[in-house]
Formats: sequence, structure tokens, C-alpha cells
Amino acid sequence: MNDIIIQTIITATAIILTSVISGLITGGKVIYRIDQLEKKVEKYNNLRERMGVAEVRIDEIKETLQRG
Repeated sequence: MNDIIIQTIITATAIILTSVISGLITGGKVIYRIDQLEKKVEKYNNLRERMGVAEVRIDEIKETLQRG
């Protein structure tokens, strides 16, 4: 009876450790992916800001050409 209990405890411990290690590895990958996505969003937002400035400049040039 004691052998079965010890074997069950060892098996349960192995399963728990495997799950914890797997969770840590997966969690690390998720954090890495989120960081990469944040960088892409930041680049996109910077592009939008620059395009907004460029559009204003184009409008100014158009107005100047129409007046001139």
C-alpha cells in the first residue's frame, strides 16, 4: 500500500513540475511576442504621425501653387 502511495506522489509531482515548466516556457514566449507586437505598433504609430505632417505640407504646397 505504501509503495502505491509513494508512486502516486512521485507521478503527481512529475506531472505538476512538467506543467509548471511548460507554463513558464510558454509564458516567456507570449511575453516575447507581445514585446514584438508593441514595437510594430510603435513603428506604425510613428508612420501615421509622419504621414499626417506630410499631408499638411502637401496641402500647404497645393494652396501656394493655386495662389501663385
